[in-house]
Amino acid sequence: MQVFVPGVDDAIIPRWIARMNGLGMRCEIHPGFSFKDHSGFLPFRVSLERSAHEQLVSGDYLAGFELYVREFNLAREVAALTPKRTLLEKLSRRRREPVYLASPEIDQKLARCTKELSFVWGSADTLELRLATLSAAILSEITDGVCFYPADNIWYSNEGIVENALKEAESYESSLKPTQLKLHRFERWL
Repeated sequence: MQVFVPGVDDAIIPRWIARMNGLGMRCEIHPGFSFKDHSGFLPFRVSLERSAHEQLVSGDYLAGFELYVREFNLAREVAALTPKRTLLEKLSRRRREPVYLASPEIDQKLARCTKELSFVWGSADTLELRLATLSAAILSEITDGVCFYPADNIWYSNEGIVENALKEAESYESSLKPTQLKLHRFERWL
């Protein structure tokens, strides 16, 4: 998932984690995390308060996802998508249709965004999907950013985004058989 935000700094970390902790779980982010210099795996200590699997509410787990932060500039992105004018187009001086990264409405929100956060998860740990999608949704919500799922070309509205992400994560987790759960007990920070 990608989240485009007007800006991001460490001051929002407490709000992010507080919002996560209000969703039927307790979690802590790695104590050394900072948006300023982070790139790669971001570990969390997680304990679920409710789950279809009793095993998931029986302790603290180490889980996480990969997080990448990069600069974002809508004009630069749109320019990269815009085909070069042909000689005939230049001579005719005909006006071209505008090019959008997403749509006129979404691009209007993207125009004020300066950072892109990429959330990458896999299946090596059952809780990765939950942590990545909830983090993306929460950060989009609290920064008034724009959340995008490129695999299916879905641009999300922030209305109900966190609750929908939680339902999706819980549905995924409950679809697994107990033998399919992949968990790592928390022993210490990596």
